[in-house]
Amino acid sequence: MLYVLFVTWIYPSQPPSSYQVEFATEAACLNARKAVYAQAEELRQHELKFAKAKAEVSGMSERLLVASVQLPNVTAACVTR
Repeated sequence: MLYVLFVTWIYPSQPPSSYQVEFATEAACLNARKAVYAQAEELRQHELKFAKAKAEVSGMSERLLVASVQLPNVTAACVTR
């Protein structure tokens, strides 16, 4: 049985980006799914860190600047084929 990982990245102000990857085992698919979510979290943390640094340098309110950051979102699902 094959397992397919469907992934859709959603970045603000951009069209969604989707792809799919086949895996031989459910475990491999689930591990890849977990890695996708980990990558999304790394991107979010990077964006927040950048916004905080920008606020510090510019003297702007960190709370307002961080609240205005548009973070990427991702959905990922493993299904049997």
